[in-house]
Amino acid sequence: MKRWIPLIVGVALTAASIGGILALGAAGWPGEADDCIAAAACFCEEFTEGVIVAQPWNTWSNLAFVVAGLSLLVAAGIDQGKWEVRDPTEAPNPWVTGGFYPSFFGVIVMLMGPGSMVFHAGLRQWGSIVDNLSMLMLTGFVILFNVGVLVPALRKKGVFVATYVGVVGGLIAIEFATKGAQAVTLTIFAVTLLGAVGTEIALWFNKGKLARVMRNPAAAVFALSTFVMVFVIWILSRDGVPICDPDGFQGHAIWHLGTAVASGVWGHYLRSENNLPDHLDLPLPYEDG
Repeated sequence: MKRWIPLIVGVALTAASIGGILALGAAGWPGEADDCIAAAACFCEEFTEGVIVAQPWNTWSNLAFVVAGLSLLVAAGIDQGKWEVRDPTEAPNPWVTGGFYPSFFGVIVMLMGPGSMVFHAGLRQWGSIVDNLSMLMLTGFVILFNVGVLVPALRKKGVFVATYVGVVGGLIAIEFATKGAQAVTLTIFAVTLLGAVGTEIALWFNKGKLARVMRNPAAAVFALSTFVMVFVIWILSRDGVPICDPDGFQGHAIWHLGTAVASGVWGHYLRSENNLPDHLDLPLPYEDG
């Protein structure tokens, strides 16, 4: 039963978040309206003020993140069950044994769903910041998990969580202080996204100490290709572009679906990490303690 606690927690948090979104909608979405309303440019889709869900396509497409997160948490529970009768120190990395890392990542992916839903359902300024927070939660995790290869202490749960909360919390505090200014928001997201991709590339083309780390490149290529493809679809269907159809199916909804798939695949990609034996007698960069 213990191995399924992260799944139960993830489902409970997601259900509570979606319930809160519906309650806020029923209350008329308190707070300052997002600037996109005045500009009549809210990610292409037509919106209706004063209803529970202002943009149906862009809101409900985020349920794909919930499904992706569920797949990761189920896999983590199954893995943990397999390693309950084995020595976890024999595992190639802490991901394959279930437990903390895959569970943490799975919950993050699940919560990205309601994190984006709260913005598209209400189109509030604070909702935009919550949406950005959900993305920073993902990119921040990937950066710190990768950096943990170089800094073994960062793979200790307590240190990882404290660093993670400090970094992500600090960045989102900047966004709140600037009231979600677009220039600041885009800069922060771009920097963290490049940081996540950059640290990953550093592990692909590495020598020396990092050469002991191997991951399945096919999964990474699939995830990144999917991300780029749906990003292009979103850009080509944004407000003011000829193929933007405010009353039709939304390119931004496809962005949500594709990003959810990429996030789920990335979790399984991290699971493929292998600590190769070598002659350098280096300390293991994986600690789940």
